[in-house]
Order: sequence, then C-alpha cells, then structure tokens
Amino acid sequence: ITVTNCRNVNSNSVAEQTMALMLSAVRRVPELQASTKLGKWERAIFTELRDMTLGLIGLGSIGASVAKKAKAFDMRVIAYDPFPNAALAESLGVELLPLEAVLSASDVLSLHLPSTAETRHFINADSLARVKKGVYIVNTARGALVDETALLEALRSGRIAGAAVDVYESEPVDPKSPLFQESRFIGTPHVAAESYRVYSECGLMTARAILDVFDGKTPVNKLG
Repeated sequence: ITVTNCRNVNSNSVAEQTMALMLSAVRRVPELQASTKLGKWERAIFTELRDMTLGLIGLGSIGASVAKKAKAFDMRVIAYDPFPNAALAESLGVELLPLEAVLSASDVLSLHLPSTAETRHFINADSLARVKKGVYIVNTARGALVDETALLEALRSGRIAGAAVDVYESEPVDPKSPLFQESRFIGTPHVAAESYRVYSECGLMTARAILDVFDGKTPVNKLG
C-alpha cells in the first residue's frame, strides 16, 4: 500500500492563523469587542509588533512562513530548533539561539513543533517560570505541546500576558474549560489549516499521487 501526504501545503494557512492569533492577543481584539458590544468604551494602549521580539519554537516550513510575515511587521525574530537549519534562518533574517535565550528574550512565543514523546508539555510550569514576564503564548501546532494546567496558572498569576491557541490537549475542547474564563485567553477550534486553497491543493496532490501509482511511478509525496 502506497501512503502519501500533503506535506507543507497548509504552511501558509497555519502561519496566517498564527499571525491572526498573535495580533488578536496583543491588541486584545476579542476582549475589547465583547466590551464594546456591552456599551462600554474602554481605552487601551498597546505595544506595537515592531517593538516586540517573536520567538519561534521550531523553524520548519510553518515557522519559516510565520517568520516572513512577522518580518513584514518589522518584528525581531529569533528561533530555537532542535535540528537547526542555519542557511534557512539566515535567508529569513532569523537569529538561531539556544532555547533558554529564546524563552527569556521573547515578547511572543509561537510554537511550531511536532507532537512527540519528547515535545509533550514542552510548555510547562518549568519553562513558563523561565519565560520573559508578560510574554504571549501562541500555539497553532499541537495541543500536547502545552500543559494547559500550567498555562492556566501562568495566566492567573500574570506570569504571561495572554495565550492564543488553535489546538488543545483534548479535542473537541470542553467549553467549560477554565481557560475560557480568562479574558486574556483566545481559543479557536483547530481551524488553522482550513482554507479553500489548502483543500484544492491537497485534492490535486492526492489525485496526482493516485495517477502516479496507476502509472507505476513513485509519487513525489510518498511516505517511507
């Protein structure tokens, strides 16, 4: 049985959702919308993205796409990757740094690692104790990367300024999760990869793979 995938097709879509969540968190968009709908007219002062450092945990295809977009906002972009690609980082203007340096220097931490035994709860009580106070956490990768109990405690204590995620430890997420009681928590229902273009390109890539197999060829996206 030939097994194929649609590697990298969703990278841009996920990167767009990452930027949307980042902006929503930093600019407090959901919180201020809810307030305005209640007839309030709250004042808020923001830090502009150009004055912030984005720390990428993982610099693969999605992380690289996020870096390009963040650079368009004039952000400083730093990254930690367990298998660093120095040439890619240099081409993007991204500084590759040790994990401790990324945790301590980032105003926004964006997660882009696979879910493995080694990366489970990558963000936990210990790592949250080492981040820059007031950091924003963004996760569009995998829910298992974040210990949600530790994340909740960091939100409540003010250790982090906000969290914006598209993925959860258990999905569908329980709407009664205490995370949703926190005004500085933003959660979307694992939709980062959902775009018309992704669906179209995945369909075409899969169709090409099927035709290649029928023709006795090896699909370019074959696994193994």
